[in-house]
Amino acid sequence: MISIIYFTSYGEKIANRLREYFDCVYTYDKSSYKVNMEKIFNSSKSIVFISSTGIAVRTISKFLKSKYDDPAVIVIDDGGNFVISLLSGHIGGANELCLKIANILKATPVITTSTDVHNIYAVDLFAKEHNMLIENKENLKLISLAMIEKKRIDLIKDVSVDYDYKFKSKDSEIALYITYKKVQDSRPHLILRPKVLNVGIGLKRGISYEALYRTLYYAFDNNDISINSIKRLQALNLKGMKKHY
Repeated sequence: MISIIYFTSYGEKIANRLREYFDCVYTYDKSSYKVNMEKIFNSSKSIVFISSTGIAVRTISKFLKSKYDDPAVIVIDDGGNFVISLLSGHIGGANELCLKIANILKATPVITTSTDVHNIYAVDLFAKEHNMLIENKENLKLISLAMIEKKRIDLIKDVSVDYDYKFKSKDSEIALYITYKKVQDSRPHLILRPKVLNVGIGLKRGISYEALYRTLYYAFDNNDISINSIKRLQALNLKGMKKHY
């Protein structure tokens, strides 16, 4: 769902134009957005302000949580000259939406994400596009900054994925793992978990979710593999038919 907020008649014209290109679009004018803003922020995949960046920043500031939870936020001046990716450029998809809208309006896209500026395939974008879980998110900035500064990184992969890094080195002081295996590394590192494990399990009637989780976690931990890489759970029902979870 895309929510568009505008304040002038010029902004209304831009909003109406965008409605022709996107599905599930809701528009709000200056009299209706304030009372709905918390709902707009929490329920929208993307929010487009046709306003100044100052208005957009002041409006959303008290609702911000994290880059993994916040919607994409775009700002367009009401002259339709610039389209700015303001928030959640990669995970939320603001950069991609910014380029789409700029193309529609024949406007100038403004993207300030460092990895994009330096033409680097960002780790968080790669993880999103390949449905990978970022296990220790606190180290994402560390890896991204190292890539921007062209520092050496030890890239360890145990699955076949099309991701590489020009300055990779096993002698690096930091590491990037793309793995379903347990990681034990004293160096600062980031772990991406690909969904590659199909798990078969036998169940008794009445088994609780908590008991199932404990059993899975115990089995995976004992075999040094990550529960975060499960792609599918499969069991048999009483008639011998397969069930997928």
